[in-house]
Amino acid sequence: MAGCASSSPSCDSVCGVARPAFEACLVEWGGTWGATFGYTDAVDYDDWCATWVFEQRQLAATADDSAEAEELLDARCLALEESLTEGPCSDYWGLWE
Repeated sequence: MAGCASSSPSCDSVCGVARPAFEACLVEWGGTWGATFGYTDAVDYDDWCATWVFEQRQLAATADDSAEAEELLDARCLALEESLTEGPCSDYWGLWE
């Protein structure tokens, strides 16, 4: 995984922004960790997010034009981080598609 760390550098910080955003949305939605929202706890969420980033990097690395795919992923991660920071909770689930 060390080779993946250098690609899409903005993706390195997504999970650090995503969990606090999700936790704030949990409060807004009146929910808690558990089956209702799909994550048993914060560690489960962190694991899911790290897996999402890893999978996105793998898809970019195996694309026909991997350099362009990594640039697109980097831009996507920047936009995702901004949306998680500034966007409303009603947009949360759609951000990951």
